Amino acid sequence: MMLCKMAFEGIERLLNVGIPQIFYLKTSMVIEVIIMSIQLILMMKIIKALAQNEELTISLIINKTKSNHTVVVKHLHYLIELGLIQEKKFGRIKVYKYKLEDIRARSLARFIEIWESSTRWSE
Repeated sequence: MMLCKMAFEGIERLLNVGIPQIFYLKTSMVIEVIIMSIQLILMMKIIKALAQNEELTISLIINKTKSNHTVVVKHLHYLIELGLIQEKKFGRIKVYKYKLEDIRARSLARFIEIWESSTRWSE
């Protein structure tokens, strides 16, 4: 499931409606866009946690993102499909590793680092 793509499409649909018409939107469409936005935010929290720590168990990811197991697992599988992270198994324990050797993953990690440092300066 392409959660990230779905979130962007939902937000785009909402933005294309225009401000005056936004009040006439179906409640179901607004709820759909909100849910997709929340999913996108969670995906970014997972990426940030892994980029800053390189390797984490699913329990640590759940603790850092304050989300539930099922949702985190879905996002992790999607990130594996994208090639941004990899899963390593040690018996029953799974460790998720951020793939810094991937140019996209490295660029994203650098972006997060820059964003975090600029946010700290503005506070």
